Amino acid sequence: MERIKQRGAGSYPLTVTATDEAGTATVISGPATIVVYDGSGAQVATGVPVVTEAGALTFNLAASSVPRLDTYRAVWNATVGIADQEWATDFEIVGDFIVDVADIRGFDRAFADAEKYPDDYVRGCRDQIEEQLEENGMCAFRPRGARETLSGNGMSRLVLRNCDVRGIYSIAIDGVPLTSDELAAVRFAGNVLHRDMLPWPRGFASITVHYSYGFDRAPGPIRRAALILAKEHIVPSTTLPARATASTIGEMQYRITIAGRDGFTGIPDVDAAINQFGRVRPVVG
Repeated sequence: MERIKQRGAGSYPLTVTATDEAGTATVISGPATIVVYDGSGAQVATGVPVVTEAGALTFNLAASSVPRLDTYRAVWNATVGIADQEWATDFEIVGDFIVDVADIRGFDRAFADAEKYPDDYVRGCRDQIEEQLEENGMCAFRPRGARETLSGNGMSRLVLRNCDVRGIYSIAIDGVPLTSDELAAVRFAGNVLHRDMLPWPRGFASITVHYSYGFDRAPGPIRRAALILAKEHIVPSTTLPARATASTIGEMQYRITIAGRDGFTGIPDVDAAINQFGRVRPVVG
């Protein structure tokens, strides 16, 4: 899924390439449309994409149409030959990245070769690295959005899956959204939502919450950890691997650490950063 950094104004350029079942680019011969849906399936924007000479569809999605951190789906329709065709692309709007493409290119001069390592490739590696760090750390090291469906427990506290809640966009109980005043009365700390003197009504999967969570900005050691992982993903070392720990100085022997057994990734500096800033819960028993 493509991740796009949130903008306060302007637009987000979206693109899809028309291909046949074999993956070969095809020529679009008829008018095209696009419909964008948010994470709840609600329609948030429609428009008419531009058909490029290369057979791609492009559309500038107004930032004002998607103001919240969330996952979105764009459904494209166009005529190819004599048949109507539909494509769907998913993307997530995030508050920031742990590291930018420029940061990765500046970390190692080998990455500066944009022909050998195109931006799309580096961005794809960056997204995988950020997912890895956040999955291991059990938190978001940058602002993100999430939606959850929870069961009411008849108590004043409701526990969300993600830590570091930043704000609540919306809450609905049995499909009925809370009013702005009711939403303002919901307090949160960590990953707990609290209602004063008013319990969350009992009910299975009866409460839906859309909220933002995560750090304001990734701490320095986490950013460095991302760059170390980027180097390993993009240009693996042919000399001393990042997972190597020296065991003999004279003969230059070393032991390769193993991810999972020797830490989250097996890379000491990366694992130390995750342990320091992550929200890893201790295992009991």
